[in-house]
Amino acid sequence: NTSSRAFVSIIIPAYNEPPALLMHTLEVLSRLTHEFFEVLVIDNNTKDPAVWRPVEAFTQTLGEKFRFFHVERLPGFKAGALNYVLQFVDPKSEYVAVIDADYAVRPRFLTMALSYFTNKDIALVQFPQQYRNCLKSNQPIADEYRHFFKIYMNMANHLDCVPSTGTVSVYAFPALRHIGGFREEALTEDADAGLRFYAAGYRGVYADRSIGYGFMPYDIEAYRKQKTRWAKGNAQSLKTLFSLYGKISFRSWIGFLTHL
Repeated sequence: NTSSRAFVSIIIPAYNEPPALLMHTLEVLSRLTHEFFEVLVIDNNTKDPAVWRPVEAFTQTLGEKFRFFHVERLPGFKAGALNYVLQFVDPKSEYVAVIDADYAVRPRFLTMALSYFTNKDIALVQFPQQYRNCLKSNQPIADEYRHFFKIYMNMANHLDCVPSTGTVSVYAFPALRHIGGFREEALTEDADAGLRFYAAGYRGVYADRSIGYGFMPYDIEAYRKQKTRWAKGNAQSLKTLFSLYGKISFRSWIGFLTHL
């Protein structure tokens, strides 16, 4: 099984993240069962050294598989950070996984993800996002996320319109290079990359399996900011989608339209 020996570069973009939270994410990654991987943390524009220095020091205790990058005044938001660190991945890397700074994955995360890359046209394997901070006050937010992953994302497998949703996403590195990486002007660079994969003749697979837990917004204001960014990003992606009319299958096109 070649997937059991495939090399994976895990990228963790971070901006002003609580050090203890990010260090826990890294410590969990050190327990992955898949042997061939590296972890690259890209801290983008965090101004206070007291926030990022402890993470840098902790990363050094985890061994040579873990590397930390801190860059100031790096443009392009999350997409810019991802593109910046892609130039430092191991030359033998075949896959790139993106994990949010607050996401603790199960030890078999990579083993499970690689098992879905069964064809050369699969560029993306996307897992559902689940959360460990569900309280009575934010339960409706959890319900909305669950609806998206249980209903839409499973439907996306049938309509062949699987988008990337930004974390616990695993990309075939040659396909990611083929589309030129992440588009830095896109507010939702993940959904945009998913669309461009289909435009380039690739496709995505949604794996409806629990592989970890992150944190969702605690309050309505944080939720509002997140949804505002997503709405603007989806509007950008709609423009891309309309330019793809007739260039991807009508079934996929309608599926993406429904999602956006």
